[in-house]
Parts: sequence; structure tokens; C-alpha cells
Amino acid sequence: MYPSTLVKASVGGFLAGGSGGIGSVMYGGLRDFDTVRGFEVVTMEQTPRMVLHEGAAVHEILHAWGTNGVLTRIWFALTPAVEWTQVTAAFGTYEQAFSFTESIAVDSAWTKRLATVFEWPIPSFFTP
Repeated sequence: MYPSTLVKASVGGFLAGGSGGIGSVMYGGLRDFDTVRGFEVVTMEQTPRMVLHEGAAVHEILHAWGTNGVLTRIWFALTPAVEWTQVTAAFGTYEQAFSFTESIAVDSAWTKRLATVFEWPIPSFFTP
């Protein structure tokens, strides 16, 4: 999984403030165990310490907005790279769009990176 704001995001910022991204529909979000395997963190104490968080302890750092430390090393679970093709579809109603998208999201036969529904006028802000 990686940030849907990939063009502007950093990995550390994504882990400090994010919760899901491209690939989370297939592999789970940041809070799912084993997505992030470990962190090395410099604490925000008077005398900073270097602390390693592994396993369940990574949840002490995830989504804390950097208030408890600066991430200096991160260990992720990885999967093989996939050559992606993007598809956009338009529907007559929001309900039709949602039903279609949900059917793709829950169907294990599809390898998907992201399945999102946007109501107009949000898509008018997208560029190719």
C-alpha cells in the first residue's frame, strides 16, 4: 500500500497521519497488523532516545502525527510489483456507481489497487 497522494506525500508523513491508501482494499490499511513491521524512532523527550518499535508496538506510533517522535527507519511488508491499468467509469446515479464499485472491492477475483466512488463535481477536478 502507498499513499493516494503519492505526488505530494512522504512515507513518514503517510505513516504519521494516514490510515489507508492505494492497495489497502487488497492488502489492508496501516492499522492492520504486519503491514508496517517496525519503526526506528527518535523520541521527542528532553534527551532524545532512539527506540525500535516492532510488532504490536508500531501502533504506538502510527497515526500519531509525529507528536511522539521522528521516524528514522521503517520496515514494511512487501508484495510483488504489479503493472497497473487505471479505469474510470461513469454511472447515471451515485447508487449505481457505489454498487458497482463495492462489487469490485469485495470480489477476490479482481486484483485491485483502489476502488473509489466520487460524486460530481469532485471528478471535474481530476486531471489525466
